[in-house]
Amino acid sequence: MGGRGELIQIMRVLSRLTRVAALAATAAVALTAAPMAASAATTGPAKVSAAASLPHSNYRSPVVYLAPSGTGSSVTPQVTGNGSSISGYHGVSICPEGCGTLAQRFDTTYQASVGVFTSCFQNMNGTGYASWGGTSPFNADNMTLNQNIWVSGVGVAISISTSPGASVSISNNTIYFSEAATNNWQLSHSFTNARFCTKLAMTGPYENSRDSATFGTHTYTDFIN
Repeated sequence: MGGRGELIQIMRVLSRLTRVAALAATAAVALTAAPMAASAATTGPAKVSAAASLPHSNYRSPVVYLAPSGTGSSVTPQVTGNGSSISGYHGVSICPEGCGTLAQRFDTTYQASVGVFTSCFQNMNGTGYASWGGTSPFNADNMTLNQNIWVSGVGVAISISTSPGASVSISNNTIYFSEAATNNWQLSHSFTNARFCTKLAMTGPYENSRDSATFGTHTYTDFIN
């Protein structure tokens, strides 16, 4: 029986290593993305809760702009689209028992259309994920992922077709995505055909996210905003 138990444990570790390798490959692809316009627009309010509102939060990331060389630059308060896409990635090493990476990423593509009477950010399609890559413990007791996309403007009409994997709400010129799971190591969702349109002025789109992983009584929280 002891040999069988050791074999099961080895298989679990190998499974996790395979998943971590896949996540690392995803991150490597992210760092080869086209450079984004580093806009410092402040007209859109930050849509993610401050770290102070999370009693166990112990980490807050900067905004991350991906560049071909793998370098980044930081501005506040949000990641801004470059005219056709908007992306962000961040990972931080945490050590609830053994050490591993708590990582998150979002990628969105869209079309910017300026008309005589109506301007839109439309055909918006995207994904979001969060992951705990460690093996000790194998899973987090609880994980959450919140991703928000918004514009700054007046008279903005918002719509979205589908979003498998996350609950969705719309208010304050913002589409909010939220998901959570217990005894898990990753969360992911996608969405299709989101749209922001106005007959007046509009800037954006902006995007940010927050993930968290709880182990026992401690929660690690990471932000891209």
